[in-house]
Amino acid sequence: MRKALDPVAAQYDLSLLPWGGVAIQLHKSGSPTSTASPLLTAKSAAPLCSSVTGNVYVFLPLAVATGLPVHVNGFFEISENRRDIWYGTDMQGSGKVRSEWNVSLLEDIVAQSYLAVIKALVATVKTPAAAQELYQIFPTPGLAAPWCHVATATCRLLHTQPVVLVGDRAAAPQDVVFCASDNEAETQLTPLLLRLGIPICLAPTAVARAFEEAKCSISRMTPGLLRAKLRTIASQLRAATLSGDELGLVLRYVISDGCDAKALLGLPIIPLADDSQVGALCDPRRSLCGHCAVTVVRSCAVTAMSLCCYCVFIVFSLCCQCVVIVF
Repeated sequence: MRKALDPVAAQYDLSLLPWGGVAIQLHKSGSPTSTASPLLTAKSAAPLCSSVTGNVYVFLPLAVATGLPVHVNGFFEISENRRDIWYGTDMQGSGKVRSEWNVSLLEDIVAQSYLAVIKALVATVKTPAAAQELYQIFPTPGLAAPWCHVATATCRLLHTQPVVLVGDRAAAPQDVVFCASDNEAETQLTPLLLRLGIPICLAPTAVARAFEEAKCSISRMTPGLLRAKLRTIASQLRAATLSGDELGLVLRYVISDGCDAKALLGLPIIPLADDSQVGALCDPRRSLCGHCAVTVVRSCAVTAMSLCCYCVFIVFSLCCQCVVIVF
């Protein structure tokens, strides 16, 4: 980075030093130092402050808020009034060199420091509460330039590193399915899906959004994705000991996008009458739903429970003997 810019910088008498870093606030000012943070093992650490608005420092603070949850310090090229760092996409001459230097510092130095901080904290995470604290210091989505360069570069570094939690183990964002901790249905589903072997990371929606903005390939939980996942683990799902309430959570979520009945055919997610196993929709022969007059599946005359995935009225009937839905 420095070698590429040095010849040009010399023309404008610029001294460029590739130095930078980030800092997080581990306790609030004035808070008792004896209160342990879930993120730290040191007894002197107080609770992590999750409401930090990141500022910029060039050894001394600038009057600039980045929107990041960390403070950024570096040997930036700053404006003459020390109110901002040089940045612009339409600059010429020394202004262009200064702008490119600052972007290089953010992407190549600051982002690496950001990664190091998160990796150091991941090793201290022992509980779900600590994991949620950790995600509060992940890069923020929707930032303005030039600070979006930090978020993008950091997310791309984090993407392949074991920095998110799947149950009690660390995993790379590229290998997990993100469930939103600010979505009640997905939060309730997470323990069940983990039991079924789906690598779920429960994190705020903003975490997944930041990776998506950085053009990182990740999986976010949706009703359609869950239907696809359940088809791949149908045998485990049938063998699992799931209660009717648990199956109800799954069923409500997979139909929450308004899918038609065809999307549910073959999915073993219907609780049977004796609550000992699960059944699946199949399609032997058809009749009409009395509530919505749509062509529906019919089997035999033995009925056990009712549910409709199309018109959301109670019109399904499940057969305990042949495991076929009637609705």
